[in-house]
Amino acid sequence: MNTAFCILNTKSLYENNLIPENINYSEIKIYDEESITAAYDRCKIDLQPIEDSLNLDQIKANLTIGSPITVLHNFSNRDESIISSLDILALDNNINFPIIDPNTRFLTKAEDNLTIYDLESIIPPDNRTRITPTISYPWSTICKLYIIAADDNISIASGVIIDEFHILTAGHCVYIHEHGGFIKVVKVIPAMDNSYDPYGYAWVTDVRLYSEWIEHQSLEHDWAVLTLDRNIGSYTGWMEIMTADSSNSIYTDIMNVAGYPGDLNNGNSMYWDSDNGAGATEYLHFYWADTEQGMSGSPIWRNVSDIPYILSVHTSGGNPNFGTRLNQEKYESIITWLGEDASNPPIDKPDMEDRGSSYSGYNTDTVIAGKTYFSVWSDVRNIGTTSTGSFTITYYASTDTIISSTDYFLGSDSLSSIESFNYANSSWSGTFPANILDGNYYIGWIIDPSDSVDEFNESNNIAYLRNPITVGIAEEWYRTWGNINDDYGRGIAIDSYDNIYIIGDIDTGDYWRTRDIFLTKSNTLGVEQWNRKYDYGMTSYPDYGYGIAIDSSNYIYTLGSSREPFSASPFSGYYSIILNKYNIFGELQVGSIASVSSSFQKAYGIAIDSSDNIYIVGEKYSYQTSSYDILITKYNNTLSRKWSKTC
Repeated sequence: MNTAFCILNTKSLYENNLIPENINYSEIKIYDEESITAAYDRCKIDLQPIEDSLNLDQIKANLTIGSPITVLHNFSNRDESIISSLDILALDNNINFPIIDPNTRFLTKAEDNLTIYDLESIIPPDNRTRITPTISYPWSTICKLYIIAADDNISIASGVIIDEFHILTAGHCVYIHEHGGFIKVVKVIPAMDNSYDPYGYAWVTDVRLYSEWIEHQSLEHDWAVLTLDRNIGSYTGWMEIMTADSSNSIYTDIMNVAGYPGDLNNGNSMYWDSDNGAGATEYLHFYWADTEQGMSGSPIWRNVSDIPYILSVHTSGGNPNFGTRLNQEKYESIITWLGEDASNPPIDKPDMEDRGSSYSGYNTDTVIAGKTYFSVWSDVRNIGTTSTGSFTITYYASTDTIISSTDYFLGSDSLSSIESFNYANSSWSGTFPANILDGNYYIGWIIDPSDSVDEFNESNNIAYLRNPITVGIAEEWYRTWGNINDDYGRGIAIDSYDNIYIIGDIDTGDYWRTRDIFLTKSNTLGVEQWNRKYDYGMTSYPDYGYGIAIDSSNYIYTLGSSREPFSASPFSGYYSIILNKYNIFGELQVGSIASVSSSFQKAYGIAIDSSDNIYIVGEKYSYQTSSYDILITKYNNTLSRKWSKTC
């Protein structure tokens, strides 16, 4: 693999006297992707900018410089190694910030007193502009970093891609003194645009940085190069690097900065600003572009013939803001480090994941097992760096949100290959399986259930829809019965032949005055066999049907009430209980008033014991207490009363 970003431009840079200075450095390696992915759910955690982790006073107190040495830190085994330092320029023991001429806005001579700098700064007016979409070059090279420190503190920062699998960022993004030193994990998201990650993500495997940041928190060496687990730069493109003498006008010309400021949209959107530089020292570059917390590690670049060249790494704020300059030493270190990794590039793999709930769904949330035509669909996205080849998706109904192959299988779909950072539609349709019991189920799916595709991450292949469906009993038929007025069914019973009997009351035409008890018999297909109406005899007053029961000989007993007048008011009167017995042909065998006339009694429930005795329950008005009592009465199968009790 070549390192064209530096090789192609080295000759022209030397010829134009743009590479004078010298350097030294340090390295790292991390990650178990499957065990840490959940920590980066930006909807569930409150992320702070990396700058919140820094002790600015301590950094200012450590502004002494020695000879920087490269440290390599490996994230997977937590191993650190020292790389021999390069020859570097002699450094003063006391580093002083230069003074800015307020008229020219450029650097003047250094003074003894330090200017107090904030971590980040907006220089009014705030000229930052949101970049969206972010997939065009050079915005595609700007990265959002999610960082887990040694003490599990989680932060956000920025960076920039500088070849196929390396990014440039600030040293304090990977070695945080206030949180235990070397961080545990860095997740890199190129071109993140709110909730959209057009190029997926990568994990950092190694970090190189100077020992001077580790030992002294030196702002002059607050920078690092991160090695990624995949060749994501082959798709995003990358920025070039450039250096020159610190007095060169490129450090006062128009320059650019872009990153993910935490004060805007929770750090989920990319913002850019452009302004003049204020000048440079041997190790620092000052500029007037606006920055905020979360933008540490952002590139400071200039455009040459529409090609972006990185000059510095943004690290700190003030008036002006500033960052670590890529002097000749750092420039050569980058070339060396990238060259060291060129012989061992990452292996390209696919990485399939569900595209999200906006692209998945089903056609109905209520189904009948063995009856309903059911459809489910989803999108599969490949966020890996090579095509997937063909694979299968299997769909399931699960009683919980843990989707596995042990759940109820619905069906499968076969997909052809998906190219990197593309997606494909998947779906299954068919009759909802008859073996699935009634209840509520989550619909989920497993991408490549047999793990036939070798992926970067095998743990992100399962998804489900958040709203469950309901599986119910199949409706084989339904029937209605009645006339144009209000009719009510109030009770149902089944005989030994599975015939269906319904009791209720129907309106016979004169509003509330003329209601009759209604009894109907249907077979198991819902076809009516006969129906009967019962009128107690007072045609101007209503009768109501409430209960029904069937004895061991299939005789039908119906329970209701009839209203008798006792005054001229149509809404007053006595109520009497009506208990009737029918045979299976609907012929009335016994009909009786089961209560004393000129009283107020109603019954709603009926039951039959093993000897075919009948029990009814209802209410009776007590004139002694001026209230209702519970009434229960027992009859034999000829409707002779055996006893009656109130309570």
